[in-house]
Amino acid sequence: MFNRSLVKRQLEEAREQIEDLEGRLKSRSRLNEAEFEILLGHAYHHLNFAWNCRNVPEKVYRSLTSAQFRKWGRVPLRVAENMVPKTRKRRGA
Repeated sequence: MFNRSLVKRQLEEAREQIEDLEGRLKSRSRLNEAEFEILLGHAYHHLNFAWNCRNVPEKVYRSLTSAQFRKWGRVPLRVAENMVPKTRKRRGA
């Protein structure tokens, strides 16, 4: 069961975070590394949540525990493995 509404909400939240970050960069407002990390981390959290909760029923999501929140906010191993392309060996190397 693919929970489209939950995935949609998480993607909307991630987009808002990215747009906020982009707006701050465009306006040249002060943005230190810690703020950048927090804002980007929130976007990642929502993207991770979208993937990890894609099959979670609404009833389960509504009674979300702290442990589930932490677990579902993590980068999924399957996704992490595909984030960086595997390097190919060069001939003669």
